[in-house]
Amino acid sequence: MAKYRKILIAVDGSESSKNALHQAFKLANEEKCWITVTAVVSPYDGEVETLGIADIRAVLRKPCEDALAEVNKIATTERMLIKTVCEEGEIYERIVDLADAENCQVIVMGRRGRSKTERTRVGHVTARVIGHTSRDVLVVPAGTVIGWKKIVLATDGSRQSSAAVERAIAFAQSYGGGLRVLSVVDVTGEFHAEAPQV
Repeated sequence: MAKYRKILIAVDGSESSKNALHQAFKLANEEKCWITVTAVVSPYDGEVETLGIADIRAVLRKPCEDALAEVNKIATTERMLIKTVCEEGEIYERIVDLADAENCQVIVMGRRGRSKTERTRVGHVTARVIGHTSRDVLVVPAGTVIGWKKIVLATDGSRQSSAAVERAIAFAQSYGGGLRVLSVVDVTGEFHAEAPQV
């Protein structure tokens, strides 16, 4: 399989993004690739009252810089060499643009999901990244450990889905894992009335 050469990890300081970071480090060790880690801060739009704040941009960038400082500590502990980038702008756009600029083959993101309903959905930013990039996107749910022994692939028959099928097969072959394919069809009421046994 064509191995990943560069990974982009998007973090936001949350526990789920820290777990995604650890899991991406595992992938990077297996794939022997370069790592860029980014955190994104929304741009200052002038709507926040700035009375008494000398440098509003520094205040807005602080959570981004704090998240990346923690990432650097984790990387040092795990003996990982990384590049960190604090971006400013629309979060999903900056992640997609940075992946393109850095020529990263995969974007790794965490997913929170506390309730059963939330765990069945991909987050808003993650969904937009997936929808706006041609890169592979690995979504790591909170508290999970990635592995390649059991791979589940959801497919809808689209062109993008066909590309995902090829990647999943390559991963399964490369890592000696099993592959299960899932396709869900929305059955309309009319169809169900015609074929209730389905």
